[in-house]
Amino acid sequence: GAVALLLFLAVIGLLVYLAHTYGRRFDWTASGRNSLSDASRQVLEKLPEPVTATVALAAGAAHTYTECARIWNPIHTDRAVAQRAGLPDIILHGTATWALDGREIVRLYCDGDPRRLRRLHGRFRAMVIPGTEIAVEHARGAGGSVRFRVRNHQGEAAIEQGLAVVD
Repeated sequence: GAVALLLFLAVIGLLVYLAHTYGRRFDWTASGRNSLSDASRQVLEKLPEPVTATVALAAGAAHTYTECARIWNPIHTDRAVAQRAGLPDIILHGTATWALDGREIVRLYCDGDPRRLRRLHGRFRAMVIPGTEIAVEHARGAGGSVRFRVRNHQGEAAIEQGLAVVD
């Protein structure tokens, strides 16, 4: 019993060491949506700057983010509360919008590897309504930087002065 347990723990330890030392990311999603093909990367490199990616937001995005981030504020999940607060509808958390932008930067500039994203900065400016689309505008900058802005469905800058630093 004890020898088998020690052998098992040694094998697990070896696997952890090998995974950490020789780590490799794979995109095993059915759609392959978390990484770009080589052909897509080549097209992206040839596009004039800036590039805009359109992201469709699910109507329930704020509810999902509320539960995952454990940020409970009824303006993100209860239409009546949001409207009583003077908002047009429930709004998506600013940090959710920021995270969606980060996902696009990782997908387009980091080959889908989030470890290559070193910094993500931006100023929250306008509301984003779930069930609409956002436009993520981005352009390469100097020294591994990516400048970005996120526009809501009305064309307002939801996040501006965006800067990502990538390896």
